[in-house]
Amino acid sequence: MVKENLILVLDTNILLSVMLKDGFVRKLILNENLNLICPQSLAQEIKDNSEELSKRVNITKEGFCALFELLFKSANVKEYPLVAYVHLEILAKSICPQGHEDDWPFLDLAICENVSFWSNDKALTNQKIVPILSTKEVAQFVNLQ
Repeated sequence: MVKENLILVLDTNILLSVMLKDGFVRKLILNENLNLICPQSLAQEIKDNSEELSKRVNITKEGFCALFELLFKSANVKEYPLVAYVHLEILAKSICPQGHEDDWPFLDLAICENVSFWSNDKALTNQKIVPILSTKEVAQFVNLQ
């Protein structure tokens, strides 16, 4: 029996953990049973902060950007422009926990695509509209533990 691929909205912090450390999460994000989607703003946020982030991994800004592009393409992350999902912005903003108001595009995309959001942020689990999957739960789904 062939296992169906899991489609998930990818949290910025998950992608950052992949960028900062070559480990379990990087192996997981590259799993062929995952189809990852994200707001277009995710890639822009990483690029806008590439100088600061590159210092955290002790590589040049150019090296960091090249690593980001390679991982983003290798993981086959599909970006969605804001116009593709913004119609539920009010709902998405209403379910964002305090201090997480910037996460509304991720929740909005998950609502519009009827998929879960891969995030380890426990504050996001307090809302009941978008299912939140932790890294552990995603790993269990793809049988990678």
